[in-house]
Order: sequence, then C-alpha cells, then structure tokens
Amino acid sequence: RHMVIVLLDFLSSHPNMKDRYNERDLALARLETLSKTNMLDSAMETHVALHGGEPPQEMIERREKVLMVLAALKEECLPITQVLENEELMRSLGDTKSFDL
Repeated sequence: RHMVIVLLDFLSSHPNMKDRYNERDLALARLETLSKTNMLDSAMETHVALHGGEPPQEMIERREKVLMVLAALKEECLPITQVLENEELMRSLGDTKSFDL
C-alpha cells in the first residue's frame, strides 16, 4: 500500500502525467489507500484537501490509538535503543569481536 501512495503522488505531480488523470480521482485513491494504513496524518491532510473542514472524528480517534501503540512499542524497545545509541558501549562491544553489527 505504501508504494501505491508514492505512485499516486508521482501521477499527480509529474509534468508528463499532469493531464492524464483526474486530480480529484487521484486524491480519492490516495485517501482510500491511506485509510488502510497507520499513516493517519497524511490521510487527514488529504481528507481536508478534498472535502475541506475538519477530518472525521473516526480518523482523529484512530490516530490517537496509533500514537498510543507507538508509544508503548517505543517503551518496550527502550533497553535495546539505549544500548544502540550508546556510542561508547557500542565501540567497546565491537572491540570484543563477540558482538557484530
């Protein structure tokens, strides 16, 4: 799905493709594709561009859930992230030759 979004963006922005497809149809396809992903900020921007006003409450609530899951996953990965971000520790582990990245 994520690659479809890139293709739709290409079709709507490339000079050779500009007049070949209806911009509204491309935007609707982009919105439909985005709504099946967790890329809700982009989906909300596309919705507002197409329909004006505010994004639907359902999108806003779903975005909040996605952000909560993201925060929980980041917290679960924190011990590993801390090790990987510690340059001194990574250097010393690399010097032991028992740890390889």
